[in-house]
Amino acid sequence: MGRLRVLDARDNRLDGAVPACLLSGGGGGTAGDGGRGGKGRLAELYLGGNALGGPLPALGAGGNGSLVALSLDNQRGTGLQKAALPRGGAAAAAAAAAARDGGPAALLAKNPALRFLDIGGNPDVGPWRLPSDAPVALASLAYLNVSSTGLVGAAPERLPEPLWLLDASNNGLTGPLPAALARQPALVSLRLGGNRLDGTLQAFADALPPTNRILELNVSGNARLHGPVPDFLASLALFDVSAAAGAPAAQPRALALDGTSLSGPFPSWLVTRVPPVRAACACPVAVAVGGPDSRLQCPDEGSARVSDLEWQVASDLSYECWRGRGQGHIPLVDVLTSPSEEEALAARDRGEAWTIGDGGLPAEPSRRAGAIAGIVIGCVLGVVLLAGGAAAWLLRGRRWFQARRAREAQMASMWSAAKLKSSCGGQAVAGGVVGTTSGGDGGGGGAPGGETMLPSMLSTATSVVGLLEHPSANQI
Repeated sequence: MGRLRVLDARDNRLDGAVPACLLSGGGGGTAGDGGRGGKGRLAELYLGGNALGGPLPALGAGGNGSLVALSLDNQRGTGLQKAALPRGGAAAAAAAAAARDGGPAALLAKNPALRFLDIGGNPDVGPWRLPSDAPVALASLAYLNVSSTGLVGAAPERLPEPLWLLDASNNGLTGPLPAALARQPALVSLRLGGNRLDGTLQAFADALPPTNRILELNVSGNARLHGPVPDFLASLALFDVSAAAGAPAAQPRALALDGTSLSGPFPSWLVTRVPPVRAACACPVAVAVGGPDSRLQCPDEGSARVSDLEWQVASDLSYECWRGRGQGHIPLVDVLTSPSEEEALAARDRGEAWTIGDGGLPAEPSRRAGAIAGIVIGCVLGVVLLAGGAAAWLLRGRRWFQARRAREAQMASMWSAAKLKSSCGGQAVAGGVVGTTSGGDGGGGGAPGGETMLPSMLSTATSVVGLLEHPSANQI
């Protein structure tokens, strides 16, 4: 394969087992080193979205692998599977000790060069556990996606220091959200949704340093998470307005707390912190709270006064709060009061139209009949105006088509005259009179004094022919 360094074969129809020689780094060896590696080793291998099967082979043993990036995510068909261990005897015990839980654990052997690893979307490679020495073994790892791979056990306490994305969503992780993850120096995206985490978020929030870089925190779908939404979560970097001003548009900012059993008062800082970030940032900002088991209590009606922008953002993000067993979940904006809402209520009392946000205010029952009559009259007038406009458009179109047909007939006549001129050896024919073009001392013509009889139409036709031969210059 020569000096092949990058192999990208994503989203094809490759099947069979993952070639172990590629993972060991020997697949890109040069002819001179016999495929043993060196400078010719394969550095980046992307095989996601295929139909590869069988167990995951390990990376180069003993830290000798050369892979910097490896993608084996979302294999179709039978997909990647957990390594089969031999049954019984000392051989089985030795194999179990060597492979740990098999599959991904074996793949995560010592390989300090690895920076990008994506094996998500392969549920049959589990159940497995993160090796305890992963932070040391993968000292350079910056991106780790092990979502939907059957990962079990407690959420990891330690991660490689350069790691900026961890996606371990849709697995079987248990226990509380570790406070140590809040102190990961490079962590930007933490995705742990769809697991079995329990406990509260308080320890994680308390451990957040002021200089954290977390722009995405997703713990949605962990129904056992309970307790209030900690106020210290407002110190997440995703709510930093000054950093949002220069943020790249491709970097999402998201806080996902939905599908949990969080309770307590609805966090008012979500209403006040998100709008300025959205105003300053060109990137998307998403916040999801609530769910069937959530019990975030609504504030007392009229007690929460917000700006129009805060009201609008709360409406856009569909915040819900818990109003009690009698009413259940209701939109948060139903209990928020903004300046425009007060003006809208006053205008409604005066019989004037006024809307707030995208929802407006409902009319009182005594005024609904008049409103309906006004709508009907407006619809009738609209239909009449549309009919009149359509008639005028049709009349104008008819005149345009008539004028165009006249121009086309004129052009056809000129084109025929021009062709006739060229076919008559330089003679022009018009009105039954034949004459020759000016011919020096050539005599003749059908006009006294030897003058050529060329009607104005023919002289115009010659220029029209030139335009037709160059359509780009045709302005007719």
